[in-house]
Amino acid sequence: MPLKYSSVDLEYQKRMELRREDVQMIKEWLGKQPHLPEMEEFEIITILLSCNYSVELTKVTIDNYYTLKSLTPEIFRKRDLKTWVNTLDAVICIPLSTLTPEGYQVVYARLQSLDPNKYVLVDTLKCGEIIIKMKIYEKGAVDGLVFVFDMTGFSLTHIAQLPVMTIRKLIVYMQEACPLKLISLHVINGGARVDKLMTIMRPFIKKELLEMIHIHSNYVETLFNYMPRECMPKDVGGLLGSVQEMQEKVKETVLNNMDFIEEDEKKLADESKRPQKNNKFDDVFGIEGTFRKMELD
Repeated sequence: MPLKYSSVDLEYQKRMELRREDVQMIKEWLGKQPHLPEMEEFEIITILLSCNYSVELTKVTIDNYYTLKSLTPEIFRKRDLKTWVNTLDAVICIPLSTLTPEGYQVVYARLQSLDPNKYVLVDTLKCGEIIIKMKIYEKGAVDGLVFVFDMTGFSLTHIAQLPVMTIRKLIVYMQEACPLKLISLHVINGGARVDKLMTIMRPFIKKELLEMIHIHSNYVETLFNYMPRECMPKDVGGLLGSVQEMQEKVKETVLNNMDFIEEDEKKLADESKRPQKNNKFDDVFGIEGTFRKMELD
């Protein structure tokens, strides 16, 4: 079925801290930023919530979000239909139907195909971002995101082929531009592979993000201290339906809303129209900094 946006009016009714005048202020600011795309009111609201209702922080996050999307084409570029189908067959990414008591959206992710040749990190990241966005826009804004990464079947071969520069860019995006508030990231069924993965990631992670990461050696005993079983699929000890059934619904939603995806892909910062040059990400994205030298080497 075509995607339908959640009611904006309902968001104002649910949240006393959400003020129409703040949203209007951000709209007026956007109108003076020729390098940024137009935004739906619901999109503005979701970012305002993630910034704890700070108008100024919301402006910074919006600019960072669209800027980093344009600077990371390997993740956010367009995909053809075959790539979408292949990605949805290779990986599982499910925004689960029951929110936590705090109002957080739980996202469960794992491999569906164990073949390392079918796992493409950049396609997985693009797919996951779109899936979560669709869920939020359709069901309503949430107070934060909780990720559960199930590393079942994720081998050292998978880790060895991860592009380190893409991981660095992803972490910068998560720390500086994520349009939804990150609450925690839980890793289950990882074993010694987690240490290998963290060795790659840790040099780029700020303390605040590092403190959000929880590695569960025995998730059956510890994961549900952070969220009730009602929020997780039965495959990992929760009370919701099966992962496979939910993944089929996710796949159907994505493939039935390619028009939504195409419109979303157009929303990027146009640096040629930016009133003042932005040097914030030069050293990471290789515009003038050391990262470019690393790529050339």
